[in-house]
Amino acid sequence: MTSLFDLITFSTYSATALLFAVLGFTGMWMFFLTFYKRYPHLHLGFAIASFFLPSVLFWGSGILKDTVTIACLGIATFYFYKLFFERELEFKNILILLVSLYVIFSIKNSFFRLTYQP
Repeated sequence: MTSLFDLITFSTYSATALLFAVLGFTGMWMFFLTFYKRYPHLHLGFAIASFFLPSVLFWGSGILKDTVTIACLGIATFYFYKLFFERELEFKNILILLVSLYVIFSIKNSFFRLTYQP
């Protein structure tokens, strides 16, 4: 994924890091919107949990696999809500949910394959 962003930014580190930060923020924003739609009176708590916790801010903003994971988690949560709570059964919603779940699974599964060797 970094190589795709590098093609767009002509291998500029700061621009690539900025694109990763935008990707992570987009996922966190979708995560916040999902819970805000469901419980609008708890918006301050959701904002703190989604944007202002130091670990979420750190792990969701650099050129790391955790940035992609947190972005896909927010996207998957958003489209899961659209499919099963708002009943918007569209092909686009199903496709985006499946792709984001696949990305999470492939990132986390490769991590466990590398660390756990019986």
